[in-house]
Amino acid sequence: QEAYAAARIHAGLVKSTWYRDVAVLAAHGFGMSDRSGTLTAAKILDAFGSPSRFATFGSFIRYARLAPENGKAPRPTRGAVVHYSPKAWQALYDLSESWLKMTSCDWRQKWDAWKEVYRAKYPDEKTHPKMRIHQMGRRKVIREFVHELWDLWREWEANRAPAAVPPVPV
Repeated sequence: QEAYAAARIHAGLVKSTWYRDVAVLAAHGFGMSDRSGTLTAAKILDAFGSPSRFATFGSFIRYARLAPENGKAPRPTRGAVVHYSPKAWQALYDLSESWLKMTSCDWRQKWDAWKEVYRAKYPDEKTHPKMRIHQMGRRKVIREFVHELWDLWREWEANRAPAAVPPVPV
């Protein structure tokens, strides 16, 4: 059943202008080319809905759990309501995992470059171990991707013709 659902989502989403004009362009074609890519795009679309819901890019990234709080990534606190969407963060994390497996991917190369920048900035392995540098690079690249996604998506929504609303019979 999962394969059937994936095939249906793939068939429907691949034909959409949002997928072609926003998702594939933002990902530079990487991570958005096969069924797993369309599922990731569907997760992103489901998690965010529309960027017009957000007044600014800052609120968009805050919703995606990419805005730092006190210099650190936000964490859930027991009993407190989270201000971000775990679903949005998970969709973006899954996309970054696919980039990690593709060494020729533009986003993977940016990730590796940011890891080198952070390693040079924080050379002490005790305070900034390899995994912390790896995650810092991940967050930076995801944030760059989300910025590109935001720009393309807003432009796409602005240029899209409004849906024709049938007249209401009186």
